[in-house]
Amino acid sequence: MVAVDGRFKAAVLSSGGLRDQPDEIDSWNFAPRFHVPVLMVNGRNDFIFPLDTNQKPLFEALGTKRRTKSTSCTMGGTAIW
Repeated sequence: MVAVDGRFKAAVLSSGGLRDQPDEIDSWNFAPRFHVPVLMVNGRNDFIFPLDTNQKPLFEALGTKRRTKSTSCTMGGTAIW
């Protein structure tokens, strides 16, 4: 939603990362469209969105200016929904 709806002023991505999805909903296709401040919160030991292969690539792909995006890693794994 944040990538296509201009009403958002900021975003918090909880347990975010890249994964295989259809093009219509693939995070990789929408990440460059982010232009609002972003805080990305993930677990360092997340087995669904591993840090090096899923979290970091998504964070780097965000279109948000570097000075207005940040990431925070907790010591645990993934969030439980």
